[in-house]
Amino acid sequence: MSSENSTANYNGSPNSEKINHLAGTEDAVMQGNANPVGELSRSFSVSRVLAASPVTSDLKRSKMSRTSSRMSNTSRRSTASVMPFLSGYAIPVTIERGKELYAAKKFRPAYTIFDKLAQSKDVAAMYYKSVMLLDGLGIPESNREGLLALKKTYEKSVRTACDPKYQHLSCYQIGLAYFRGMGARQDLNEAVRWWLKAANEVKYDPSSQIAFENQINTESGTLCQILLAKHYATRRPNPDWEKSYNWYKEAAQNGSIESLFQVGVLTWYGLGCDPAADEKKTHETIQTFLGQAAVGGNVCAMANLAFYCLQKQLQEGAFLWATKAIETVKGPTGKKATLAEAVKKVMAMPNNDNDVESVTKAISMAYFVLAHLHNVGAVASEDKEKAGEFFEAASDIDLGLVHSLTKLLESELAIKHDE
Repeated sequence: MSSENSTANYNGSPNSEKINHLAGTEDAVMQGNANPVGELSRSFSVSRVLAASPVTSDLKRSKMSRTSSRMSNTSRRSTASVMPFLSGYAIPVTIERGKELYAAKKFRPAYTIFDKLAQSKDVAAMYYKSVMLLDGLGIPESNREGLLALKKTYEKSVRTACDPKYQHLSCYQIGLAYFRGMGARQDLNEAVRWWLKAANEVKYDPSSQIAFENQINTESGTLCQILLAKHYATRRPNPDWEKSYNWYKEAAQNGSIESLFQVGVLTWYGLGCDPAADEKKTHETIQTFLGQAAVGGNVCAMANLAFYCLQKQLQEGAFLWATKAIETVKGPTGKKATLAEAVKKVMAMPNNDNDVESVTKAISMAYFVLAHLHNVGAVASEDKEKAGEFFEAASDIDLGLVHSLTKLLESELAIKHDE
């Protein structure tokens, strides 16, 4: 990934003191509060996977590597039905029709179609049927039967030369079932084992003779990488930051904006990354990952990048990204939104897969940066009244974070003064 899209050049090293605003460590999937069934938008979004239906498209977005995309070239299997209509119903038995009914939330007729097609071992139909059984859509909920059906879908997809999409989706769903204790007792080790099956298949292999853009890549495979990263970061009592960092980096290379942000922040705090990396390399990494996540529209990345610039006395970059973050969360009329409205707006935006707490802290951080810049008259004109308003807004949202940011900033500026 080129650094040309980043606004500022970064000099100096990040302060190693950690602030409790690492984003995305506890989202809807990891807590089991989302229904992971639905269609995905073109822009890869973890939260959209969780709140919607089975993933149906490969990743189509910017990559960190020298190539612009890495898509699976596997042949797509025909899903035409062996029967034109269901007996007694004027409903065509095709996978496309089933998906249309599913998207329209007409689950009962959709399930009837998927059930019929699944009898002929159609992998896509087997997958949809399994998930509907698991979540009780169009049929009474049967967690155990749904989980067993997902495993059969996985086994069938492995034996069939077809698009790996449903194979990886099955891994994701089976892992999630074990994580949440649906259809089987809760087993985190088993969840990790299933996520690894898909996550490893979409890892970039530089030693392979297959070109980067032609190696297998699926949205669900990348999602499994993100879930593994979250799992290792939240493992208690001892998080495995190195594994978390490496999986976020893999997912970032596959186009996950959230993962770009996470790698940038983890590098900034020295968690899981190479401790022997020189100062320049560290800053290049922070610039590349945080910068690309911010350019990609991630509000948490914008706010963190703004504070990072402020620490390094790069006031123009700090002002630009803090302003961008606040402008992004404004109400539809351009007026200041309530905190709840702002967070809700961000959570609904593409490429903002961070949890509510992290988005809230990001908004507070952006206000804090603007307050400081207006207070000292850096870039923005000196305006004590406006600085006070911004500082009050930041404190009202998260007073504890404001205290932490103040200490970090004072410490960094003291170091600069001594130099």
